[in-house]
Amino acid sequence: MKGMDIRASSWSGFLVMVLFAGPECCFSADPLEETQSSFTYNGKPIHPGIIEQFSNWMSDPSTSQIIAIDLSTAQNSNRFDSASCIRDDNGWIHVKRSDPNDKTTFSYKFIGRLLSGSLVVDIVESGGGSGFFEDVMFFSLKREISIGDKGAVHIQHALRVLQVHALGDRVDASISLDGTRVRIDKLVEHRGSQRETQLLDDPMLLLEKAVKEQK
Repeated sequence: MKGMDIRASSWSGFLVMVLFAGPECCFSADPLEETQSSFTYNGKPIHPGIIEQFSNWMSDPSTSQIIAIDLSTAQNSNRFDSASCIRDDNGWIHVKRSDPNDKTTFSYKFIGRLLSGSLVVDIVESGGGSGFFEDVMFFSLKREISIGDKGAVHIQHALRVLQVHALGDRVDASISLDGTRVRIDKLVEHRGSQRETQLLDDPMLLLEKAVKEQK
């Protein structure tokens, strides 16, 4: 029993160290800083197939069904290999489908980081028809802990979706950051209807406010 108590104490101490100590205490480098500044991971764009997981079927509500993915295991995995990730000259990252008969498309472009740390991504997807649907996605990125095989500790780099805001079909949107907001100008639907400028509040700040109100 005494040996078990020692092991339990050591285990608890390790978790406290990882969760509450600064990143320099436990890690030689912080890979999350790279992602937060350029939306790349280990020098490569985050695979568009990973971002696509946060997008529901067009027939479903826009609230994401999948809310977080561990970049440390997903990026450059067999499922999301680098050969199926294509970057064009305009900064858009595209999925290359393995099936040549698959006419669906998915692409994203990193817009930037808000003051709170929220990451803003513009996405465009098509189900294979004439429609090309555009959304703005907000993400957070944090280091988390899970227990892996045989009780081993695994440090996750959790990319978590905070909000998906639909823009419409075949829009011409100019998206920029404005402090704690995202500004959307020149939003024109394919039918030619002009919309006014939209200002989207940072969902991370809205969530923090909601948590305080629950206390």
